[in-house]
Amino acid sequence: MTFNTVLAVTVLKEPLTKSDIAGILLICLSSVSFLCFSQNGDSSLTERQLAKLFLRPVSLVYLLLSFGFIGFVCWLDFTFKKILRNFYEQCSESVIVSNLQIRSMISAISFVDKVTMTRINQGKFTALKNKIKLPMILMSFVAGLLGSLQGSMLKAFTISLSIKGWGAPETLGYLALGGFLAIVQLKSLNIAMEYYD
Repeated sequence: MTFNTVLAVTVLKEPLTKSDIAGILLICLSSVSFLCFSQNGDSSLTERQLAKLFLRPVSLVYLLLSFGFIGFVCWLDFTFKKILRNFYEQCSESVIVSNLQIRSMISAISFVDKVTMTRINQGKFTALKNKIKLPMILMSFVAGLLGSLQGSMLKAFTISLSIKGWGAPETLGYLALGGFLAIVQLKSLNIAMEYYD
């Protein structure tokens, strides 16, 4: 992500915005936090110790908070898109919102002046212009969070593989969950870049 942004700015001459910098910093913060707080001891874990590690109260709270935050960001993304459609419906009766792409709507709102924003529907949408990039920043943070969860699953997979081998359901479960988290991580980054970049 950081390399892609640097490449886009230097080679493609794309502008580097505050939201780009905030998104990159949040991804780096998530990755560094995971590396700092994860344990990398020399001791080998048994299958039972590994299960206990994932079922500790602090691990369960972390997982619940992580998935709760991911759900919140998805809800926020949906809500912003709904408010954006409502904004364009209030702007003009002639605007056919279904034919406009969300990305075009998000880009166009940055050109609307403050006076116009306050006139539309008695200023109901004034905060929308200032916070339009918030879902992108949070989706980027979600990608870092999913990366940390994916790293945990891959670590569990390698431990389970060395103890039980390929045929064990736990081994395949950790691998499947790690793969699923990787797909969701890519999807969250694609949502952030496709609509809000």
